[in-house]
Amino acid sequence: MIDMLGKPVVVQELRKWYPVRRSVLLSHGQQAFVKSVDDVSFFIEEGEVLGLIGESGCGKSTLSRVLLGLEKPTAGKILFKGEDISEMLKREPKSFRRKAQIVMQNPFDFLDPRETIERALSRALELHQIGSSAKERSEICLQGLEGIGLKPARSFLLRRPRELSGGQLQRICILRSMLLKPLLLVADEPVSMLDVSVRADVLNTLLDLSAENLTSILFVSHDISVTRYVSNRIAVMYLGRIVEIGNADDVVFSPAHPYTEALISNSPSPDPRNKRERITLSGEPPTPINPGPGCYFAPRCFRKTKECANLYPDCVDLGGGHLVWCFNPKN
Repeated sequence: MIDMLGKPVVVQELRKWYPVRRSVLLSHGQQAFVKSVDDVSFFIEEGEVLGLIGESGCGKSTLSRVLLGLEKPTAGKILFKGEDISEMLKREPKSFRRKAQIVMQNPFDFLDPRETIERALSRALELHQIGSSAKERSEICLQGLEGIGLKPARSFLLRRPRELSGGQLQRICILRSMLLKPLLLVADEPVSMLDVSVRADVLNTLLDLSAENLTSILFVSHDISVTRYVSNRIAVMYLGRIVEIGNADDVVFSPAHPYTEALISNSPSPDPRNKRERITLSGEPPTPINPGPGCYFAPRCFRKTKECANLYPDCVDLGGGHLVWCFNPKN
């Protein structure tokens, strides 16, 4: 269903299962697993932003760690321009780290409070042998700071993190990652801790640098409005699986999966005149320990049928790259 040939970032049937301690076994005595990421496949185009949304505990953070090579997958592949990252990590770990970068939720955790901004930026350049001298690296830092609107740039070089606002720091964190011209950037809730007044500036910095460097971005967030603003496409995750993926407006304004419908109905609308009818889900989410065999959302679904309890649905192509894993998608 998904044509991933030639895409710069490809995830194929990825799984990350955590074994449960032996005291918690299935009734027939087999080993139990927490299926944090379960058979996930997608791609990200060059310079594209793919939004990833879902409830807390759905597997977004685990997926991000596996993509960055911080955890080994249980099964499946992650390909950067056709090359398996597990092989890249074995052969050239430093080269892989340059290609896969992250921007975290809290910028104060990202920078050493003892270092100046110049040292924080130039150290990344020095580690990856960008620039032939300290002077050249300093010039790269100056140009980068000017490019993200922190002027006069030279005065920012000598400051320490505690002397800057959260918005300024987050732009510097984005710049530090983007100076390496990565193939993939994982942005994990990058504006959730910032004041609303500065979020747009930080997001625009992220988008501008992505376009300039043709960096693919996985934008992880709970905020559907922000995700729609920055993303070309959106993937919706539920209990370790992607249940819907498509163009951002298609997913937000024409959700096909009942879980996506419920998620969006309970989020604030960017248009105050658009009053959404909230969907309240009954029942509890199933345990991530060996869920199934049917659709993982079936216990809470308001459109479930008998087959939903027995089989996991195949992918349904709604056209235009809009895919949904559901027996009864809303058309």
